[in-house]
Amino acid sequence: MAVTEDVVARLADEAGIAADYTDAFGQRVETPLAVRQGLLAALGLPAGTEEEAQASLNRIRSLRHGLVPPLVPVEARRAARVPVRPGDASGTVSWRVVDERGTARDGRVALGPETAAIELPPLTPGYHRLTVTLGETRAEATVIAAPQRCWRPRALGDEGARDWGLAAQLYGLRSKDNLGIGTYADAGRAAADAGARGAAFLGLSPVHA
Repeated sequence: MAVTEDVVARLADEAGIAADYTDAFGQRVETPLAVRQGLLAALGLPAGTEEEAQASLNRIRSLRHGLVPPLVPVEARRAARVPVRPGDASGTVSWRVVDERGTARDGRVALGPETAAIELPPLTPGYHRLTVTLGETRAEATVIAAPQRCWRPRALGDEGARDWGLAAQLYGLRSKDNLGIGTYADAGRAAADAGARGAAFLGLSPVHA
């Protein structure tokens, strides 16, 4: 069955794809139906037929309004609480978390007025797969366990230690050898020049983005 524009519009709206936008000249530009369908397909939400669009709509709604959020960031090596969204359901929630090596840990918690979350044990840094079940309802989430802070060089380990460097747009670097846009050779020379003056780093945009 051919898909209707209304279904595609609802699906695109759920996925955060705007139906129109204002361009640099202040003119309103409508996003064509075919473009929205293409973007949805690229996001893994096909909408070529009415059946596909409805299945994708159900999928994105289950992700947004499922038992647990689809993506959960936590601090590594510390216990964490994951909110549960049971709606009108009640009972005991079963959960399983599996790390990148396949090691699994399980638990159960009875939902109540004061208990609407899962208590996860401390997790190692990395990506973990969480599966939650309440009655016939099941949801999955990716848990990202990250360290409290980024890695720091030993020279900056002491409190208050500092270093300095430069940040530059790669394409903004100029030299007699390039054609008006910076190259990695220019970046190498910039790093060498900065280092000769005591700089500890050179941040390059958009390379470091």
